[in-house]
Amino acid sequence: MALGAYIGRAFSRLRQRGAFETVRYSSHVMAKALCGAAIDLADGRKLSTTRKSTLQTVNRDASAVMHTDYYVLRAIFDRVKIGSADILVDAGCGDGRVIAFWLSRGLRNRIIGIELDEGTARDTKRRFSRHPNVSIIHGDAAAVARSCNGTIVYLYNPFTGDTLQRFAQSLADGPATVIYYNYSNLSAFSNWRHEMLQGESDECQYRVAILTPPSAAAGKPGL
Repeated sequence: MALGAYIGRAFSRLRQRGAFETVRYSSHVMAKALCGAAIDLADGRKLSTTRKSTLQTVNRDASAVMHTDYYVLRAIFDRVKIGSADILVDAGCGDGRVIAFWLSRGLRNRIIGIELDEGTARDTKRRFSRHPNVSIIHGDAAAVARSCNGTIVYLYNPFTGDTLQRFAQSLADGPATVIYYNYSNLSAFSNWRHEMLQGESDECQYRVAILTPPSAAAGKPGL
């Protein structure tokens, strides 16, 4: 969010909730930003940024490059447990913020990022080159996700429409649980089992769908 927008929200909060609440929330925002920057810079000396997509010429369903806040990732994965044998996939990994978060937790699992933009995929591969458990694939996630054999797949609206349908279909008879953050279209997963999580406090607002494929839903315990 731009600095001007933060300042505007601070003044609005000051009028509505008073000085103490404004200072408390502003301190949270600052701490969140500093923590995020520290994790971003730990691998690759680069801050993850949200930016418009230029990939519509490659895939008309491609969306802007967006990154989940680390505090949201922490809240989600405090509730969605990762086992030592899980294979983690970030579909539409962009600069690799989710991957950086997983690494910051000391995970040694096999981690795979899939990115459609060739330049971004190349830069992200370079960023994590010192981590032997991390692989970055340049390609269409709907076409290659199944071959990754992921058991936990993270998704933050990197694509919509037919691509999302193909993505869901490719994983429907496999073992992967899909973590769909800030979901925009669940119809592609209509026959999957849905478990909804959300955070509603000022400090942590999110919504996420935990999606279990029909092939596994009958015998898989809740997360």
